[in-house]
Parts: sequence; C-alpha cells; structure tokens
Amino acid sequence: MKRWKWIGLIAVIAAIPLVVLAAGPAGQGPGGGPGGHGRGGGQGRGMGPGGGQGNRTDNFIRRFDANGDGQVSQGEWADAFRKLDANNDGVVTKEELDQKAQEARQEAWKKIDADGDGAISRDEFPGRDRAFDRMDADGDGKLTADEVKAARERMRQWRQERQRQGGGRGGQGKGPHGGPGGEE
Repeated sequence: MKRWKWIGLIAVIAAIPLVVLAAGPAGQGPGGGPGGHGRGGGQGRGMGPGGGQGNRTDNFIRRFDANGDGQVSQGEWADAFRKLDANNDGVVTKEELDQKAQEARQEAWKKIDADGDGAISRDEFPGRDRAFDRMDADGDGKLTADEVKAARERMRQWRQERQRQGGGRGGQGKGPHGGPGGEE
C-alpha cells in the first residue's frame, strides 16, 4: 500500500510538467515529435514503476482521458487546458502552471499526512525507508515540506548535471546522494 501512495504522489507532482511538454506545435505528439512520448514529469529510473517513456505516456493518457477510451480527444485536451488557464485569458503561463503544481503538491501532501500534523512521519511515508532517511535532514523522524522541497531540488540538480555530462535518462549512474540512480 505504501508503494502505491508514493506512486500516486509522484504522478500528481509529475502531471503538470507533462501538460507543458505535451503542448508542442500543432500536429505533433507529446514532447513535440510526431506521436512521440515526450520527456514529461517522469523522473527516469527509480521514480515510479519502470520509469520508461511508455509509463509517462500511459500516465498522460490516464490523466486527461475523461471518458476512459484510452485516448485524449480534442475536447478532453481543451477541458484540461481550461483547468490550467486560471484567469481564462486563453493562455497558460508559467505562473499558472506553477500555481497548479503547488496546488497538486498540497493536495498530495494532505492525502499522505494522515494525522494532519503538517509533517510526514515514517509510518505515513509511502516510499522506502532509505529515501525517507535521505530527505529527513534534521533526523527528527518527520519530513517537512521544506525537507521534501530540498530533496526535490537536489534531484533536479542531479538530473541537470547528468544531462550536461551526457548521462541521459534511465542510465545506471549514481543518484544525487551517491547511491544507485534507481534508488530514489
């Protein structure tokens, strides 16, 4: 059960970047290529089952496929766009996406924080104990929003560095804490 909560949290956090990358030029699939899979919010290996492009594509479809037919129609895409366009000006800005991402993170946090104390205890944490320990910077047995944000930033920096070094996604390098790339 813990693993599914963790996967759900990652899916929620990943949904917003998928929207941005999926909105390539007209006639192109997610990520800008013809029917391509994109590079959406998946975190490569270690951030959900498989971490492969197919999973990100499947998650994208599930996220926006309102009628469950396995495809995202123009109407379904328009509905998603309207939800993201907070001020209804016909444009989705970075600020609007950031706001939606923040709202999604807050909602996910509420779902995981079962006792409502504003922190995630080891018992509430849906991931591995090792990941919890890495994020719990002060060692108090609880994760605060700031600790999780700092861990997310370390992961972002690590991914950027890997890209600069030509490591690509899904490789077998070391993770942001020196462990295998697939551990977190």
